[in-house]
Amino acid sequence: MRNYIFVAFIGGLGILALVAGFVVVGSPQKSRDINLDRQRLQDISSLRYNIESYYRKQRSLPVSLDNVSNEEVKTDPETKKPYEYKITSDTTFEICATFLADLNEKTDSYYLPTGEERAYYKKGYNCLPYSIPEYLVPTAIPVPAIEIFPSTSSGDIIY
Repeated sequence: MRNYIFVAFIGGLGILALVAGFVVVGSPQKSRDINLDRQRLQDISSLRYNIESYYRKQRSLPVSLDNVSNEEVKTDPETKKPYEYKITSDTTFEICATFLADLNEKTDSYYLPTGEERAYYKKGYNCLPYSIPEYLVPTAIPVPAIEIFPSTSSGDIIY
């Protein structure tokens, strides 16, 4: 009888440890979802930099993602559907994707590649807004007015 109690106790501890592991680490499905979302964020980051590079050369946003990237980066890693790209102004755009988990202040260090700016979203379809950096946007340089000197009746220029 004692052996059965001992085996049941050890089995119960094993199940408790397994449940605690899933609570702390998350389920295999959640881990898979996080990895897919991390890949989406890396793809979106790559697209963003490709769009900025295009803007640097062309001085305008690309009409579509076909102008800036290869097929692998333009498509969702799970569904293989293309990411959505929307131009919102001359220097702003959005890249949209469907995410499998939330990204918020509590989870961002786990998801985001090092050095990426924070773009939080909820599970489901989200559009992440981006702006072309100011240093890439051409600005008009003021040119001083040119004075035209009046000519004399003999055609000489007055200095």
